[in-house]
Amino acid sequence: MSSTDDERTPALAAHGLGLHLRSGWVFRHVTLDVAAGESVEIVGSGGTGRSMLLLALVGRARHSVGDLEVLGSRIATGRAGAGIARDVRRRTAVAQVGPLIELEGQHSVRQAVSERSRWDRLRRREPDVVLPFDAAVELVGLDVRLDARVDELAAVDRTLLSVALALTAPHEVLVVDDPELGLSDSEHLRVGEALVEVATGGVAVVSAGARPSGADGARVFAMPQHDAAHAQEVR
Repeated sequence: MSSTDDERTPALAAHGLGLHLRSGWVFRHVTLDVAAGESVEIVGSGGTGRSMLLLALVGRARHSVGDLEVLGSRIATGRAGAGIARDVRRRTAVAQVGPLIELEGQHSVRQAVSERSRWDRLRRREPDVVLPFDAAVELVGLDVRLDARVDELAAVDRTLLSVALALTAPHEVLVVDDPELGLSDSEHLRVGEALVEVATGGVAVVSAGARPSGADGARVFAMPQHDAAHAQEVR
């Protein structure tokens, strides 16, 4: 890595980040920097809190300890950080996170595009980082008909569609949960390569799953292990 890269301000920086609830730690001891133009794959077993970590990194879940700065703004712990977190949400995008953010199988691709647009429209403050849907699917290497039903698509195409839809919203930071779910190794590699391609446009991309994709150019970050509690406290 060059000295210029070393001196570059990260798009997001977490130090000692953790979320503790009455039931225990959801995640903890997370120290991670992600630069614009970089794709980072957080890898950990189930129960390590990786999904909640993703949401915390883009202002959609709280953290209770540690420091977090996203796109130049420091998000304080707990409710004190709510205002800054709201601003961060307007500049970041989530492709998929479990049942919280996922495609509706009965919809056509056209309907999915429309629904995503309605969901994101109040956050559109940075039109220069919003892609038209046609450009988004081309970027991720997806060829899909607008009249195709979502649940009729191959699993890898559904994942890439989720990423493409997220790119139609402001996405200076993009997060993707479980990108390998239901995919073969070769399909997972295809998704990983697509995320690296997205990052080359100056986007900080963070995905989280049980195993790395093997994509060239993706950096792997091992999720710290701990006795985790299960929680969904999402803004």
